[in-house]
Amino acid sequence: YIDVPAPLASILTGAVSVPGESRDIRILPGLAQRDMAGPDVMRGEETQLLGALGRASSGAQAVCMPGTHSKWVHVTDSKVTGFSTFMTGELFDVISKHTILSHAVTGAEEQPADAAAFEAAVSAVFARPALASNLL
Repeated sequence: YIDVPAPLASILTGAVSVPGESRDIRILPGLAQRDMAGPDVMRGEETQLLGALGRASSGAQAVCMPGTHSKWVHVTDSKVTGFSTFMTGELFDVISKHTILSHAVTGAEEQPADAAAFEAAVSAVFARPALASNLL
């Protein structure tokens, strides 16, 4: 792992060649956030981050990487300054299949999108954002 904060380019310079292959195959290191207040690791998403931003990006950016363990990555001038993992997909799966709320979710994908409800939910998450990340 490469400790953050770290330049995006350090992911490439930390790559390890796989010997004995006819093609140039490399394994990229993950990123580690060793802050005791919010320790976290990134294994694989760093490749997606490079694809999204390249080695040289400018300004402050927040990159959302959705999935069962979604990542929010903060980058400033091509340097990963921090990131957080949220168990959004896994949490949704458990809630939608194994709790009393499963009845509210059944058939939801067949309903038209409700923009006002979505905006209200996003606002509520920003007001109390820690739930999904604190489940790790």
